[in-house]
Amino acid sequence: SNMIFERKKYLDELIAGRETRGLVAVMAQKRNRSVVVWVLLSLLATPLLMIVILLAIGKNENYIENHYDRE
Repeated sequence: SNMIFERKKYLDELIAGRETRGLVAVMAQKRNRSVVVWVLLSLLATPLLMIVILLAIGKNENYIENHYDRE
């Protein structure tokens, strides 16, 4: 019984972690930041810390929207 409870707790934490990393990915994309880099950083640190940092640094204004455009 205790083992089942521990497994459920682990799965709940795993799902919550995945959801917050998903939020990090969406926030990074909306701010023209590298999704891969920010998700990897959230694996090394915590997703919550990455969310706070993304909120603090804001949008990347130097990002070129269509960098494959040719004149």
